[in-house]
Amino acid sequence: MTTSAPFVSPLAVTQPSRWTAIDFGRVSRTPPTEALADTLEAEIWRIAGRLPPTLADDAARVLRGYPGPGRRFIDLFYQPVWSFLHWLAPDPDSRQAAVRVHALALMLHLWDDHLCDAQLPTDIMRLQFRSIAWQEMMAALADDASSAELADTYLESVHARAPAASLDDHLARFERQIALWHAAPRMLAARRGHRVAASVASALSAFCAAWRMIDDIQDIDDDSVSGQDNCARLALTDARPAGWDIAWTTTSPHMRHPQHDAALSDAVDTVLNRARNALQRAQADAHDAGLHGWAAELAQAQGF
Repeated sequence: MTTSAPFVSPLAVTQPSRWTAIDFGRVSRTPPTEALADTLEAEIWRIAGRLPPTLADDAARVLRGYPGPGRRFIDLFYQPVWSFLHWLAPDPDSRQAAVRVHALALMLHLWDDHLCDAQLPTDIMRLQFRSIAWQEMMAALADDASSAELADTYLESVHARAPAASLDDHLARFERQIALWHAAPRMLAARRGHRVAASVASALSAFCAAWRMIDDIQDIDDDSVSGQDNCARLALTDARPAGWDIAWTTTSPHMRHPQHDAALSDAVDTVLNRARNALQRAQADAHDAGLHGWAAELAQAQGF
């Protein structure tokens, strides 16, 4: 079923707050990284082009609606989570397969997450779009047994969503949920030896952990209403300050007691410090891999 109603992005910020304003520092774009972004975007739109015309039109509406006017779908993903493709393989001809795999992995992560939590209502276009992307990814990884394991890890983590027991548990689950994001760097880094591959994997994991923490801070108000796991709530739970549950569930600042507001602010500071540490680890790992341009981007991202 298709509809002409405007698509409302699940990522749209409806009520700006002091939490939604917290973000990574701005990472500089260069002509090569901008060209890479265009290629990743084209790969995502290519999937839409494989749908029947009516479904393709609806897919285009969603792909444009997600980021909003003036932005691309790929712009929903922070630059360091895909720019490593350039720093690992500056020659575009040497990374075509990896670029395709990574574009599909990024898209599937967001698409599946929103399908599973019903932020993206299910219809036949959205299911078929996802099916085509998954089939292409599995075909691209068919000869790599380790990538098949990544796919299994990803599917299990998205399917099984028991509440996290701690902040560490929450971050470990997110690492499993981004398992497919490691397929493309493995494809490229393997050419440069085990040490480079291990450093790239570690840097990507550390950056993504920081992303999970920043994203959760931005979503504090929404998650406190919906009951979703959130790093700030889990930090409150770990610390167990007096009235932590009230500090979490009472989202309006004018309704919170100063003690509870302070407890939530302390939890956010704890999460931010942990995110900074993760970014510093990612930067160090990128340097260890010899990807100094990527390391510079990760340093810029620390400006929050």
